[in-house]
Amino acid sequence: MKYARVLLENCSQDTTKLFIQYYTGQYRPKKETVVVTESSTPQPGYAAGAINAVSNLQNLLPLPYMNVSAVASPAAQGNVKLTVSDNQVAEDVEQLPAPRYTPPPPSTAFSSFVDHPDDFIIFLEACLEGKDLKEHDRIDLYTTLFEMYLFKSNEKKGVDQEEWEAKAKKLIEGKNIPIDTSNILLLSHLSNFRDGTTCNIG
Repeated sequence: MKYARVLLENCSQDTTKLFIQYYTGQYRPKKETVVVTESSTPQPGYAAGAINAVSNLQNLLPLPYMNVSAVASPAAQGNVKLTVSDNQVAEDVEQLPAPRYTPPPPSTAFSSFVDHPDDFIIFLEACLEGKDLKEHDRIDLYTTLFEMYLFKSNEKKGVDQEEWEAKAKKLIEGKNIPIDTSNILLLSHLSNFRDGTTCNIG
């Protein structure tokens, strides 16, 4: 997570997608194979060594909460058929088995989304659709999502503002939605969201 903010700054959509996969237990490491054909012109010694080094690399993104044994070795992955042309990178992520790991609490990624509210909302909503969420994680996700809806409503005016406020109101009026009542009241007061301070939560 060391470079999470840098990744979000430069490729926010792909990074958000990766975070969703990782935090919902669907992360699959990429297995890349480089196919190099012999050229008719001789390669200098240094260039030949570099080509060999690149062709032998495996791309595995190290993430916390995943140990080495959680990722299958190439021998255990079975026969993955890749169709490639000369000097191209081939990858077939769908055929690789998903490693077994326990996803970390989604709240560990919250600080990474500073200055990326739209991506943060996508992340929060996707995490809430995940299975096997612990109760305190659901409370954190719903409460933070409520806060982000209010944040977006304060950015907008008119119809757009009403749409975000309606989303926030739906959260606090929904049945069986665990949410931190004290935080909701405080956030509603700070955002001048009257519905959040007067309606019955839950």
